[in-house]
Amino acid sequence: MRNIDRIKEIGVYFDKNGMKSTKNKYNLKESSIQRNLRRYRNILNGTLSIDTRTPKIFLFDVETSPMECYTWGIYQQFLTYNNIIKPSAMLSWAGKWLFDDEIIGHRVNTSDATNRKDKNIVSKLYKYFDDADIIIAHNVKKFDYKVCNTRFILNGLTPPSPFKMIDTLIEIKKNFRFPCNKLGYISSILGDQEKQNVSFDLWHRSVTGDDTGLQDMLMYNKQDVRALEELYLRIRPWAKPGVNLGLYYDDMGDRCPNCGSKDIYSKGHYYTTVGRYRSIKCNQCGAVGRNKYQELTADDKRDLLRPVGI
Repeated sequence: MRNIDRIKEIGVYFDKNGMKSTKNKYNLKESSIQRNLRRYRNILNGTLSIDTRTPKIFLFDVETSPMECYTWGIYQQFLTYNNIIKPSAMLSWAGKWLFDDEIIGHRVNTSDATNRKDKNIVSKLYKYFDDADIIIAHNVKKFDYKVCNTRFILNGLTPPSPFKMIDTLIEIKKNFRFPCNKLGYISSILGDQEKQNVSFDLWHRSVTGDDTGLQDMLMYNKQDVRALEELYLRIRPWAKPGVNLGLYYDDMGDRCPNCGSKDIYSKGHYYTTVGRYRSIKCNQCGAVGRNKYQELTADDKRDLLRPVGI
């Protein structure tokens, strides 16, 4: 299970200290604690196996402060690093494990926001990166991943454990042609979680010592993560991110490469120029995949004519 150690830890602590103390220690709602307790009881009575390996998929979003720079104008200005007064830093982040109810999030205090200090929240995010098999964000490969790495190294952290990335923006651009590829727009037209619209004033309030602004930023951050999860699940059967979820289970067998489900069935064949494979379709997410090994025998392949390259 993804959070098996945490489930056991919460269960043991609850049995010793009760609900109120558990809520304070883990900063969880009572409903989240009750859900973890049910899983903990299932572990104890043997109906939930602690040996079953499942993929740890972390969805997240970060918000950063704008840089402050010296400039003589606002149109087509070329600035060098000598113009920088205050560089960008992380203001907040939010994230969740796929299918978990709880959305985790942290934001800097007013002093750290003003002084572009973020070590406290960056070190917390690092732990989730280090524990994840797969991280997911919208534009993760060009923005979030590089921003996080920059904050990690500036705060004295080493590279986290290896993980794969799924970028929902790349998958949207690769498979569809929407008028706009922004998370908010795609979420709204697909009828999923609608993204909140905010103005630059929120960032201005956050970097100038407004504690309410920073709290609003975190709430905005968390709302983005809800929208991200809904979007990911909608596009998952269409996506080809180079991540095979079937590899992350102890009992790999025949599993859907897109969601890891075993509820799959054969549906025709998949053809290349020189091969034929059994095609499968997933009842869980709707994705289409194929068997690893082709059906043609050595004699079949030897007799097969091949097209002439251009």
